Amino acid sequence: MTAGFTQLFDGATLHGWQMSTIRNQPGRDDPGTFVVTDGALEARPGNDLGLLWYTEPAPADFVLRLEWMCTAPDDNSGVFLRFPHPEQQNYDNTAYVGVTLGLEVQIDELARPDGANIHRTAAIYNLAAPGPNLLSVRDPGEWNQYEITIQANRYTVALNGHEVTRYEFTPGSDARFPKRALAPTPGDERYVGLQTHTGRVRFRRIQWKAL
Repeated sequence: MTAGFTQLFDGATLHGWQMSTIRNQPGRDDPGTFVVTDGALEARPGNDLGLLWYTEPAPADFVLRLEWMCTAPDDNSGVFLRFPHPEQQNYDNTAYVGVTLGLEVQIDELARPDGANIHRTAAIYNLAAPGPNLLSVRDPGEWNQYEITIQANRYTVALNGHEVTRYEFTPGSDARFPKRALAPTPGDERYVGLQTHTGRVRFRRIQWKAL
């Protein structure tokens, strides 16, 4: 663990983490899960999206560091930021709290659904594409590092030591979801999480530091 950072994953258990839940969706009622494999969290997707979220509220401004690895070329996952408590938004699938009320740093070298860079690894999904340093993505089976910094409403993503994405979010700019990615307040705490989507993406060395 890096000096000044707090470890979020102990490398052995799911202590401090909780899986999203699904109700009222017959046939799409399995969010998948994460299992601990070789000191890493490994996604095991179900038949709808899932979100493993850290139950301690995130600091207002912080740096989040983690390592991730795809196990196949078509793996797809993401790191979700600044979403409200998933179980308090009355969603049938609480993973979608991260999708609609937070922001996602993408993991998907196929950039689905359309191949656009705005959907590629290290993008702020659908909002900000990474720059040319994205070439530092490593092959499946090799570990990558993310360092994600949030200061006020400014987001910076570094991939394998190279800053690749910068984005400034305007609170309230999403008319459908005005609570999206708000800075936390005592009455509206915000969280981080990891997605189950496609394939067995692995995560380890997850830590943060308040700024």
